[in-house]
Amino acid sequence: MGGTSVQRPTRYGSRRGYGFWLFAILVAVAVLTQACSDNTGPAGPHFQNGQTVPTVGTADTAAGLVTTVIPDSTVVPTGHETGITVLVTNLNGFPIPGRQVQLVADGGQFQGPAIGVTDARGRFVTIFLCRAADDGTTRTISVFVQGATGTAATQPITCGTPSGATGGGTTGGTTSGTTSGT
Repeated sequence: MGGTSVQRPTRYGSRRGYGFWLFAILVAVAVLTQACSDNTGPAGPHFQNGQTVPTVGTADTAAGLVTTVIPDSTVVPTGHETGITVLVTNLNGFPIPGRQVQLVADGGQFQGPAIGVTDARGRFVTIFLCRAADDGTTRTISVFVQGATGTAATQPITCGTPSGATGGGTTGGTTSGTTSGT
């Protein structure tokens, strides 16, 4: 039987169907979604050597503390208030919770507590009032933090309208006093 046989061309390699690639893409999306869904802590690794990395900072020495004073406004009309936020962090920027904070001013009056403890985010917040007797003066707020030695963090606040200026005050914490623990 001597017939002719027809040979079919062979493929250049095995081809995978669309179902395989769709499955591979769905698995990759699921893996990335799981990996990116843990947004409870700061940026960076959440675990190190099988142990949880803390989301707050520590400062073993006074030099490791950074105190920042952030006023809501640096120019406050007489008889008005401004919020004062004290932020205590370590040198890496992680908050230091549970530190005692004391604020002292050379004028004006604190409407909120002038002594307290930093919260879980390393913050202590109070309110400062510019009284009528403070009109046209610049008052300095000094902040002392438990464990920090040396000079305090300071922030000037101008009460009333400064000479040559008109209108309201500077807002948004545009300036801040910062000091390291030394």
